[in-house]
Amino acid sequence: MRLDGFRILQAIRALQVRGQPVSSERITELCARARNTAGCQQATAALGNHPDSLLQARLALGVTETLYDHADIGVRGAYSLYNQDPTSAGYFSVATAGRGEDSSLGQGVPVAPLKYTVRPSVAHRFGKLGLNLSYEYGHYVGAEGESHAVGFKASYKLSKCWRMWLAGEDRADFDPRGVTRYQLTVALGARLRL
Repeated sequence: MRLDGFRILQAIRALQVRGQPVSSERITELCARARNTAGCQQATAALGNHPDSLLQARLALGVTETLYDHADIGVRGAYSLYNQDPTSAGYFSVATAGRGEDSSLGQGVPVAPLKYTVRPSVAHRFGKLGLNLSYEYGHYVGAEGESHAVGFKASYKLSKCWRMWLAGEDRADFDPRGVTRYQLTVALGARLRL
């Protein structure tokens, strides 16, 4: 089990009126004169700092079976629990601002709100070379979409103490509005075991 805590502080620093930015100080000054208008009540309530927090508990379970002393097949799954709806956490939540990078309102609490994931994998060792291939399906909380990822890892045992590896993952996230985001991650590393 893994427990993560996220704390966020969001604030509006400026608004746009007829396409022109107006600072929060100017809005506060104008609304001081017209305190009882509905627009000013909403604007002054939105201005300022708005803290929020989110707790995420991730429960994971996996099983691996070794075949013929040099091949492994396995499957891992994880399920996430939250102390509140992660799509509405933060003053500007995922529901308010959207998940897009083009949104200027912020993204709520900075966590991809996955509900569950399933990841089958297969690995094979060819002497000093090890290869691992995996696929992961993830479902986001509510109707926020799904995620698909293909991962690989190649490791080579240089000596008894040294091992080098190259790993990568190609991920695609699909949201219900038809927006797809792709992410490719590649990492190169080495490990020294004394």
